[in-house]
Amino acid sequence: MTSIALNNGERLVSAWAESCNGPGWSNRPVWYVVMKADQTYDMRAIQPQDQTLRMSTLCNVSDVVTRDMTQAVASKLNEWEKA
Repeated sequence: MTSIALNNGERLVSAWAESCNGPGWSNRPVWYVVMKADQTYDMRAIQPQDQTLRMSTLCNVSDVVTRDMTQAVASKLNEWEKA
C-alpha cells in the first residue's frame, strides 16, 4: 500500500470516486483536492489497491452522485450560455 499524506500547510478540500474505462481496461480511483500552503489547488488520486475498505465501499455511491452532479452543472452551464 502506498503512503498517502498531506504536506505541512496543506488541507484536504474534497474527495470523490469516479470510475472510468476503455477498451480492455477499467479503473476506479478516488480523487481528492488539496489546498497547498501557497493557496493553490492540487488534484490527486488514490488507486484501488491503496484504498481503505471504507473508500471502496463508498465508491459506488460517490460515482453515481458525481456523475449526476456533473450532469446537473453541465445543464445549468448550457442554460447560462443560451441566456
